[in-house]
Amino acid sequence: MSTTRPPYHSTGLRPDAERPRRWRPDERVDLWLLGPYFGLHEPPVCSLHTATVTAAYAELDTSRPATPFQCHTPRGLREAVAQCLRWPELASADPAALPDELVTERWRALVRLTEHPLDLDLETRLRLGTLLCALGLDACALGVLPASTPEDAGRDQLSAGLAMKRTHALVRASGSEAARAEDREVLTAVATSRRLPAATALSAALTLVVLNAKGRAPDVAATAHWREVAGAHLAGLAPGGSWRDALFTSAYWRAVSYLPFLLGDHERTRAELDRAEEHARDLPDGTEQQALVRRQNLHPLLETRTRAAAAANDLDAALRYAHELAALDPYDGKVLLGLGDVAMRAGDTAAAVEAYRRAAMLGAPHAARARVALGRHLEHAGDEEGALDSFLAAAHADPTAYTAVAAVHRLAERTGRADLADWCVRWLADLRARLRVRPERTVG
Repeated sequence: MSTTRPPYHSTGLRPDAERPRRWRPDERVDLWLLGPYFGLHEPPVCSLHTATVTAAYAELDTSRPATPFQCHTPRGLREAVAQCLRWPELASADPAALPDELVTERWRALVRLTEHPLDLDLETRLRLGTLLCALGLDACALGVLPASTPEDAGRDQLSAGLAMKRTHALVRASGSEAARAEDREVLTAVATSRRLPAATALSAALTLVVLNAKGRAPDVAATAHWREVAGAHLAGLAPGGSWRDALFTSAYWRAVSYLPFLLGDHERTRAELDRAEEHARDLPDGTEQQALVRRQNLHPLLETRTRAAAAANDLDAALRYAHELAALDPYDGKVLLGLGDVAMRAGDTAAAVEAYRRAAMLGAPHAARARVALGRHLEHAGDEEGALDSFLAAAHADPTAYTAVAAVHRLAERTGRADLADWCVRWLADLRARLRVRPERTVG
């Protein structure tokens, strides 16, 4: 694996570094860790969602088996990173618009493929679309993936994959209700098809379980319906089948546990997540692909276990799962933010502060939120100077960090710092001017 630093890497991360705690406080590692998104560089360490990019690139070679990825690029990542790094070109949905100094031979090959998608067979177009979605280039993926109808989606496995990937990209690219409706139509066609392998239909049904269970207005009846459909497909998997069947079984129990959770049945939720965890920990890791799948499957499971335990007010369990997730995926700032929040709620302020500091060290796009969380703790503890430093660092890390600047203004007035108060007023005026030109985007 190449350890070549991308041109925008600012300071050194030792290749033998194992954990963020070994990095110096002044090290800036975000620009290296995010290299796969902006040039298809391959750092020796990265987050699990970033690992999807490097694996999807390798799988443009259709002789390699496709990986059932379980970690996906957060929506709006490119925009958020571009905003934090003050480099707007990084947010472009066109891979050909990547700044010249970042372009690698791999990236040039990617651009060539996107320019002539009709010259590619359908399997390659699916894999290219998967890579583009992993890169956060969803609008570009729409130009690669062929349009289809729900009827087409239910015809065979390749058609189902193409259709589901295309509507997934459409939702992420536009976010419109029409796109969401089209996505659900395709998922419904796949989930109810009698022609498709059980695992393919099961995947679509589980997606519908989650879509109906999440959001501000969960649909309990629809969640229960798709859980039943998914259960029928689960029964269609071969008894004692492949490791992929074990993966789908783990994913099944994780997804369907949303139903008892919505009903407030914490005991049943825990029992079903126990079953998901049992299958997850039994997954093999003998090959590079299996090792990635095993870790990626544990990631959302541990996230779910943390949330479910916290909702049941079992903070010891929530903190245990959050710590395990941080150990599993130590280069994901969002994971460390979650650990900090759980630790703070559980009263372990030392663990919370350590998690927030590690998240801040990882840089874009979560450094500002980590600095704000740390600043709030320091302010509550009476360390106003430390809090000011942390809030100012958040404002430096993200030019739209309004919460941080509002905190600086509050502390500046309390401590008589007229210079900082004036700076906050100028910063807010500048932010308003910038937002009139380009709306703020956040990571989902």
